[in-house]
Amino acid sequence: MSAPELYGLVLGGGKSKRMGKDKSILNYHGQEQRIHLYKMLNSICEKTYISCNKEQRKSIPKNVEFVVDVQSVIGPLGGIYSAFKKNKKVAWLVVPIDLPLLEIENLKNLVKNRKADKYATCFFSDRLEPLLSIWEPKIYPILKKAIKEEKYSPRKMMKNLDLEILHLKEDVEFLKNVNSPDQVPDAFKFSVY
Repeated sequence: MSAPELYGLVLGGGKSKRMGKDKSILNYHGQEQRIHLYKMLNSICEKTYISCNKEQRKSIPKNVEFVVDVQSVIGPLGGIYSAFKKNKKVAWLVVPIDLPLLEIENLKNLVKNRKADKYATCFFSDRLEPLLSIWEPKIYPILKKAIKEEKYSPRKMMKNLDLEILHLKEDVEFLKNVNSPDQVPDAFKFSVY
């Protein structure tokens, strides 16, 4: 049996409270971060979507596919759940908006090591990275149950599942989240602020 098709999902629907401005439109690479990641995913996935909230959808370019986050769900699980509601038969390569150091080679490594018979293929540095992972279709019922029970932590949800884990050394640069102005790498400060 062949692996399900792989779709890309840029998790960009957050509120960005700590950053003080929408993280999805920050310009690290000569364009909005959401567009940068969308293009990166689109080069290796069958289709790609940007996960957004109702306000953000108004500013997404017309040629870019998007999925609006489920209102009742809090956090990134809402974006992933919304993607699965759009298509439950595909696997989703999920990328959070706050990784400006992520490169295409990191994503290709994840795809190359994908095990479609597992619930997900994830990186692990000092901890599991569920928001930079490939979520297989068989995880959808577990995701749906977690949301019904109002358990919104992807890491806790995945804790006891059969996962393909790609172990990395600790403090890998491309996994450094940027959630506030003081976390923006010096190389990008001139373009972001």
